[in-house]
Amino acid sequence: MMDVKILVADDEATVRMFFKMVVNKEQLPVAALAEADNGAEAVRLARELKPDLIFLDIRMPGLDGLRAAEAILAADPGANIVIVSAYNEFEYARTAFRAGVADYLLKPIKPADVAALVNKAAASMTRAGEPAPRQPAKTPALVKAVVDYVEKNLDKPLQL
Repeated sequence: MMDVKILVADDEATVRMFFKMVVNKEQLPVAALAEADNGAEAVRLARELKPDLIFLDIRMPGLDGLRAAEAILAADPGANIVIVSAYNEFEYARTAFRAGVADYLLKPIKPADVAALVNKAAASMTRAGEPAPRQPAKTPALVKAVVDYVEKNLDKPLQL
């Protein structure tokens, strides 16, 4: 597994300390853990450090976690963001997922949830580093044939 770069953004120092404790206690594959205490700083650090996994508190002074997530995802659509919230409100979760976040954790956060997300990020990075499987040479011809068929039969009901 590859080591993960993490960004934790929360206005509560105890929450940021919790993440460090979990990383150390669980001996998670983490190369670096950066911290931010507000949304604007989180956006700046995300652009600068390009973390593999970002934990954002939903309510922070200035720029909240949802707006920070939108800004980060606008600059890096592949960012892996997890919203952390003490609020079990459906609208927050729905807004977060519509923005493109990967997950939503409720406080109090369970160490096992943090470990699972970090390990999942590390595993996906490992898979991303592997060479892509080779496509058969006929794939472009097959795609062209499908596109041609659809274009010729667009006015007819299509079936499998």
